[in-house]
Amino acid sequence: MIFNELRLPKFKRQARHGTPELMPWSHLVAEGVPMLKDGSLLRSFHMYGLDLKAAGMEQLLAVKHHGNAAITRLADGWMVQTDLVRFYSTDYIGGGLLPDPVTQLIENQRERHYKARGGHLETALNMSITYRPPSAAENRARRLFITDPVPDDERNLQHFLETTNALAHDLGAHLRLDPMNSDDALSFYESCIIGEQVQIRAPKVPNYLDIFVGRHRLVVSRKPTIGGRALRVVTPTGLPLESHAEVVDFLYELPFPYRYSVRAILLGTQTAGKVVSKVRKQHIQKQKRKWDFLIETTGTQSSPAYLNEHAVSMAQDATAAAAEAESNQVREVYLSFGVVITDPDPRLADEKAEIVRAQFSHHRFNARVEDFNTIEAWRSFIPGDGFSNRRRPIVSTMNLSDLTPMRSVWTGHLYNPNPMYPPRTPPLFYATTEGQTPFRFHW
Repeated sequence: MIFNELRLPKFKRQARHGTPELMPWSHLVAEGVPMLKDGSLLRSFHMYGLDLKAAGMEQLLAVKHHGNAAITRLADGWMVQTDLVRFYSTDYIGGGLLPDPVTQLIENQRERHYKARGGHLETALNMSITYRPPSAAENRARRLFITDPVPDDERNLQHFLETTNALAHDLGAHLRLDPMNSDDALSFYESCIIGEQVQIRAPKVPNYLDIFVGRHRLVVSRKPTIGGRALRVVTPTGLPLESHAEVVDFLYELPFPYRYSVRAILLGTQTAGKVVSKVRKQHIQKQKRKWDFLIETTGTQSSPAYLNEHAVSMAQDATAAAAEAESNQVREVYLSFGVVITDPDPRLADEKAEIVRAQFSHHRFNARVEDFNTIEAWRSFIPGDGFSNRRRPIVSTMNLSDLTPMRSVWTGHLYNPNPMYPPRTPPLFYATTEGQTPFRFHW
């Protein structure tokens, strides 16, 4: 028979995954709210924090505890991702009405001095919240006891919008959260993919968002590329022994673009209790050697000759974590965080990744530059992806508040907002603050 050889196993087609297949988004169900391929709902916010660089310890602690209290309203099925994006600032805006040549010369000198300091960077904070609605089986069980004419999809969407609005309101004492519209949300998602700022419009038919946003070519290797840009991911593999509010504040001073992302998959009280109990049992089993257990069982010796003090300490820590989770004052989360770097030059991307890794190490975070796991780690920092690179050790939302970026540096308006001035009037002068961040002064 013709083409019989194509039936041989060695000629079987192997699975290949394009970039759109790795993306979680499916279609828009409301303004700025895409549904994911697994049925989850996603909503992203622009986040504006206070300038906490000069804040005292009391204010830092207030921000930390306030963020923890707001997150505790969420439980199983919820995920919170926070992104700190550093990107190149808009170039020097000159022009304006200058009265004489001397003033123009002064302005030209100021522009040259500003540009001579190199690229300036601004910071954008974003928060993405994902909710996985109850399964179809849970909805059928619910209808046995409750009669509700509202369809399940509509009820889930309404619950999601109400909960996210309440969360934004709870965080309003120290943060301002503005929901993204569809254009801003899709622009943000594509920026997370390729690592540079883009502006796109939502399609008129809001379907197949994975193809619309994830159309960039991905080359998979130990040092992959996305859209022609080298992709590097730096992930801490552990936490310092002690943490405090804004413990990753050193990232604001890095002199190049990057995206620092924190993903927290929340656990309810019962789920967290089961996980912590399993961990505690493992540490209890490590406290004594097998021979000591046998001696105690036979009754020949009342106390073991050897006791693993580290296992005892870890078991006590697990007991304290279980008590915290039971009190509902904190939530336990599966935590993943790291820095994503892209650059057209692979050599510069490697240098930047090494700088970030060194900064983490200097601040007592054990960190590494991913190689074989780069794609999996990168996917875990895509908004809405809660399956990739899930780290099993759990932490509390108090630690999450320490690692979450919550401060902003005010850079001023791009143009003068005073209605008494002509439209698009440039700033009176430019200045530079920490981390090569510009400041635009208006009068």
